[in-house]
Amino acid sequence: MLLTFNSFRHHIPRATRAALAILIPGIIGYLLGFGSELLLVSAGAVLLINGENKPYRERWKSLLRYGLLFTSLTLGFRLLGIWSHSHGQMDFSEGIGGVIANPRGALIAYLPLMLFLAVCVVCVYVTMCLRLTPPGPYLMLFVTGGLMVNKISISLSATLIWSIIGAVSGFIISMSGWLVDKHGPERKAVEDAEAAVADYLEARTKEAPAEYESLKLTAAGAIHRAWSMLAHAGAIHGGAITPEARGTKSEELVHRMLSAQHRWATADPDAQAQRHSPSDRRTIPLASPGAWAKLKRQWHRDSHPMVTAQRVALAGLGVSILSTVLGLGRPDWAITSVMLLLGQGPYRMAGTVRCIHRIAGSVIGILLYLAFYQLHPGILMDLIGLAVAMACTELFIAANYGLAMVFTAPLGLMMAGLGSAPIGQTAMDRGAELVIASLLSVLAIWLFRPNNLQKTAELNYAYLLTSIKKMIASLRTSPIDDAILDRRELRYELNESRTVTNACANESYEWRQEQWDHHAAAQLVAHEVLRVGATAAHSDLDKVPGGDVEKLAALYGKLAPASL
Repeated sequence: MLLTFNSFRHHIPRATRAALAILIPGIIGYLLGFGSELLLVSAGAVLLINGENKPYRERWKSLLRYGLLFTSLTLGFRLLGIWSHSHGQMDFSEGIGGVIANPRGALIAYLPLMLFLAVCVVCVYVTMCLRLTPPGPYLMLFVTGGLMVNKISISLSATLIWSIIGAVSGFIISMSGWLVDKHGPERKAVEDAEAAVADYLEARTKEAPAEYESLKLTAAGAIHRAWSMLAHAGAIHGGAITPEARGTKSEELVHRMLSAQHRWATADPDAQAQRHSPSDRRTIPLASPGAWAKLKRQWHRDSHPMVTAQRVALAGLGVSILSTVLGLGRPDWAITSVMLLLGQGPYRMAGTVRCIHRIAGSVIGILLYLAFYQLHPGILMDLIGLAVAMACTELFIAANYGLAMVFTAPLGLMMAGLGSAPIGQTAMDRGAELVIASLLSVLAIWLFRPNNLQKTAELNYAYLLTSIKKMIASLRTSPIDDAILDRRELRYELNESRTVTNACANESYEWRQEQWDHHAAAQLVAHEVLRVGATAAHSDLDKVPGGDVEKLAALYGKLAPASL
């Protein structure tokens, strides 16, 4: 896990566009005589990275949403910084002595900081519930938090204007490909899925189980992303090709995906026999439930997003207090470090490895930052350095987390450089905050509700049983076309159950021995219910035959009852 290095060749165009989103408006502003406020054009790269995983049909909407979010965060944190500094907040670098000497100033300083922590916690919960692709809102919070703490000479109007300029630049560059190939993103996703399936099938011929099991999961992820891309592109809906896509390139892409999915599903004869990968995988998968349904579904004390948000809140509060007591100067940096470490909901072993990656990569990144500023760069070199750091972060985030951190650290430090602290002191303080944040994150994963993963599995088991029962009742009494929402809900619950039970099995040998069988049995029944429903829907039947429904009900009756 520490040394895993994945291919990053597919990220090269995205990384190039991220750099251009900074350089183009930045260099124009530099030639017009502007100063350090030019670094705020990093908004363009942040927006562009978040919009790259969507087809153009949906990308512009995503870019507008993230643009509004980034501008709001920039303006809001800048206003909080102006307010707190004008009301006599203490300087966080004063440490415990400053808190004792100026308790009112400490309280004023902590009010915006706790609001920032609350925003981070909410973002973690929403990101995990909706399974947003990285970096999501995290990178925005990472580069804007310093506007609240640092004493910055940039005016409020300049902050707003250059953030908007960066957002507009990122929007234009990200959407520019539409002029050349309107279906480029979804076509590329289908090609990636086909290549991943081909790699998996080739590995099977070499009889290397360790390798092809990993490639099987990689191919499954690529297939899921391709179907999601086609759904967002309007090519499929409700398990069928949409009328507007028929006779177009989009329909061809759908048929290519059906073929790739079938090759992947039928490659494993053992799984085929157990109906883990049935041969009727020539069906188009249903989309996930809507955003609001996912947020409501996870609103439970034992859900993984909820527990992860609680861990971020506790570790963030602890690291902000330690940063203040030790006089490190940027508790917001410490909070965002916790958010970046815990925000994807890592489990114990994966989370520990992630923290090691974070420390090692960031230490190297801080050394690079110090070496860069030994050259005494001006604004133009700052812009180039910022563009390179953003591009490399995007390039390596999929290859190796630790390597990506080598460039994420300078990225945040350059934005921190908008303040007036000495370069060397800034780097040392950020490094210390990072180590503290990493240690507290590991403690949060291992000590705060350490057995919650098993509780989440049981919660998901209960949800899955409820969804199976609801689906069987729908098949018994309603036309198959009316059961599409129940089919979609059951597919979502099945995926949630599989994700968590696999994690539990990896985390605990005892759990795997004692609990795996009844979870796997429920998942097989859910899969059979979905298979029967899909077969009826694609056979143009009005209803599922009564005998099939009763067989499903009998299978459901054999399942162990939920403990929650």
